[in-house]
Amino acid sequence: MKITTIGLDLAKAVFHVVGLNERGKEVTRRKLRRNQVLAYFTKLPPCRIGMEACGGAHHWARKLQGMGHRVDLVPAQHSSGGKDRLLGISKRGDGYVRSLLVQGARSVVLRATGKEDRLSRRINRIRQDRGTNKAVVALANKMARIGWAILRALLRFVWVTGFKVRDLEQDIRDRPRFP
Repeated sequence: MKITTIGLDLAKAVFHVVGLNERGKEVTRRKLRRNQVLAYFTKLPPCRIGMEACGGAHHWARKLQGMGHRVDLVPAQHSSGGKDRLLGISKRGDGYVRSLLVQGARSVVLRATGKEDRLSRRINRIRQDRGTNKAVVALANKMARIGWAILRALLRFVWVTGFKVRDLEQDIRDRPRFP
């Protein structure tokens, strides 16, 4: 089976690699030492690689992109006692996308005062407990996770239905742009 997507867990000495095929089924699971990583990815055809945005992520992203792979950084996550806790937006991802997420979140946070919907109540509670900037970053992080979930769902839709991504890209290009 052809590997189209890889999850790469970065560590100090041993890296974990999980490869998925076009249907999202796991086809490979490996542990690689740091000195084996580049050799392993050199043998693979270009594919999509997701990895946590952490200290060494940019180094590895540059190396893998140089081989033709598409690298996506995802927000950091911490698990303790069975309860997952998502951490803040890393400053190591795409700076432009991060700034757009933060600016959009700031706009929403500033307009949430006095509103009673579920999201506004959550934002106002965080804002009151931790301050406006923490509320902005929390919302930006949530928007990044939602965006990632939508992309994953779209990829599953593409894999299951055989829908051509280039058809979707063409539809997006053909849409009229608003000034």
